[in-house]
Amino acid sequence: AYYDKHNNVNVPHHYKLDGLGQWVHRVRLQQKKGILPLNEEQVTFLNELGFVWEVDNWKNKMDYLRLYKDKHGDVNVPQFYADNPALAKFVQRCRRQHMLLKKGKPSILTTERVYELDSLGFVWTLPRKSGLANWDDMILKLQNFKAENGDVNIDKKDHPQLFKWLQRQRRQYKLKQVGKPSILSEERVTALMELGVDLESNAEGKAMTTWDRMYEELQAYHDKHGHSNIPRDYAANRPLAHWTARMKQQLKLAQQGKVTRLSDERVAKLKSLDLLTNSSKMAELRWVHRVAEFKCYVEEHGNGSVPKRYSENPEMAAWFTSQRRNRWLMEQGKPSDLTPEKIAELDQLGFDWGFKGDGTPKKAAKKWEFYFDNLEKYKREHGMSSMPPWDYKPCKGLASWTVKQ
Repeated sequence: AYYDKHNNVNVPHHYKLDGLGQWVHRVRLQQKKGILPLNEEQVTFLNELGFVWEVDNWKNKMDYLRLYKDKHGDVNVPQFYADNPALAKFVQRCRRQHMLLKKGKPSILTTERVYELDSLGFVWTLPRKSGLANWDDMILKLQNFKAENGDVNIDKKDHPQLFKWLQRQRRQYKLKQVGKPSILSEERVTALMELGVDLESNAEGKAMTTWDRMYEELQAYHDKHGHSNIPRDYAANRPLAHWTARMKQQLKLAQQGKVTRLSDERVAKLKSLDLLTNSSKMAELRWVHRVAEFKCYVEEHGNGSVPKRYSENPEMAAWFTSQRRNRWLMEQGKPSDLTPEKIAELDQLGFDWGFKGDGTPKKAAKKWEFYFDNLEKYKREHGMSSMPPWDYKPCKGLASWTVKQ
């Protein structure tokens, strides 16, 4: 089908239809390495079609670069050129190799190749962080975004690349306004404004939208849990946990009369969610909330043992495990968050502490009984005076357990 359409079988590597481009590239590599999986008849068929086994990569890439210039008027191939990613990489590689050549280091570029690229108007050095290489591509993405959504309110989470680019344009516009060097020409400023981009608002214009979104998530957390004290390792929403920690710092600065990024309106909003409620009161609120959740679990499941991997409420499962550990610490005379009053409250709800009647943890008791039964079995078979060897295969670890008793 490719031959019928193009009258040759020089399929480019980036040709995506049915993976044909990659297949042709792979066949050439295999032939070069002497591991071609084709039989004689298949090789003959390819030869009859005019299959080129060895391709001059330089000539091939230059041909595509000329085609690009015929279509676009220049050879400034964008870094993310979807139509031919290999060509974009070739252009970047030429720039790197030219830099090596200038430093007197080994390079694939010869004088003839440099001249050949110069004749096409090749730009060897792009201004650092200028965005010149992909500005047209990004403004096109912005146009497409507006066509689909009706505005240019870019969300950082959904479109990070476009969001950052738009932020950069606002910064460049600010430089232009104070007479400093900027990549924004008058034509580019006009193009952005015609799309409805508010260049005056700079980065804070979008930051406000992000702030409001995070505030709404914090509000939802507060409504669900009864507090805003999100743990820093809150796996369900790490961005919210980090954002809340930053807001706490900013709120403390505001209360101390120091410089803060928060407006009075935002300070008031955060205070309404008790973001800086003292830790003891917050701990009390968390306790009441978790006990209420545990009570609901007992009523629903008929037992007081929450599975470690309770997918419906992993936070409550972690709290349940923590209370068991706190009880064990308390029994050992070590610091614990539990008090006799809290233990009594949980006992009334049927909390399963995981202990036997004598205070031994159930898991430890089960392990002890396992090794004791195996030791009895060993003694019956080998005599009461015999000790199990360290490499006793029927029950690994039995010797070590016996010595510790």
